[in-house]
Amino acid sequence: MKSKTLICLLLWLCVGILVYAETALAVPYVSLEVLDPHIEVGESFDIQIWADADNTGYDLTGFGFDLNTSTTYISYNSYTIGPEFTDVSSPNYFSGLMTGTPANNMLLATLSFTAGTTPGTFSAISLSGTYDGLFYGLFYTDGVNNYGYDISASTSITIYDNSPTSVPEPSAVLLLGAGLLGLIGLRKRARE
Repeated sequence: MKSKTLICLLLWLCVGILVYAETALAVPYVSLEVLDPHIEVGESFDIQIWADADNTGYDLTGFGFDLNTSTTYISYNSYTIGPEFTDVSSPNYFSGLMTGTPANNMLLATLSFTAGTTPGTFSAISLSGTYDGLFYGLFYTDGVNNYGYDISASTSITIYDNSPTSVPEPSAVLLLGAGLLGLIGLRKRARE
């Protein structure tokens, strides 16, 4: 009886440690959302950058990151900082400071691009922002202390060829059929 109680106690202790470790190690993550997954050659498209802070328990106060693109396959056009932030970007990085109400899932920015002329799937876009306490990373506060996390996210882009596929016209199919019928008729006449 004592061994069963001891095993149950140890099992509950392990579960408690796992639950505590899960919440203690929780970090926010940044994701990229391609708004139109069917991108054609030469078409403009947007990518939204989201920070999910459901698991931190802190309020997001700012962010900063660099954009890395494969300029062979896409070209960067412009950006818009999310509605809850004030744009404090520079030519070297994208950055925003919280001016709205913190939420769990927040739009950091929307980036606009134009697809190149080569169709295919490319690992074309990545973000990076190693937390430095000044410009890069995700900045959080609990009202007393400040916390920082690195930003790292990437996505692949598929560019589709928009050239029209050749579809035979009905008259061409009709002409081909008439020619085949004529050949069959000639062959029968030659046998007779």
